Amino acid sequence: MSLGVIVVSPGWVAGEHIRAFQRNPHTHVAAIVALRESERLRAGQYRERFGLDCRVAEDYGDVLAMEEAQIVTVCSINCFHYQHTLAAL
Repeated sequence: MSLGVIVVSPGWVAGEHIRAFQRNPHTHVAAIVALRESERLRAGQYRERFGLDCRVAEDYGDVLAMEEAQIVTVCSINCFHYQHTLAAL
C-alpha cells in the first residue's frame, strides 16, 4: 500500500520533501497545492522534474478531501504553518 502525500506550497524546500517521499516505497505524491500565483509555475515544474503523476490544485480544502491522500507536508512560509497544519488536522 502506498500512502498519498499532499505537498502544500511548492517553495524551495518542497523539492527536498518530494525527493524524500519518492525514495520511500510506501509513499507517492498525490497532489501539490499552489496557494499563491507565484507557486503555480513551480508546481508544474516540480511535476515535470520529478516525473509526478499528481494533481496540481489551488484549493487546499478541496485537496484535503481527497481519499487518496493520507499525509500532508507543509512547505509554506513559516507564518502559515499553523494555519495549514490546523486545516490538515
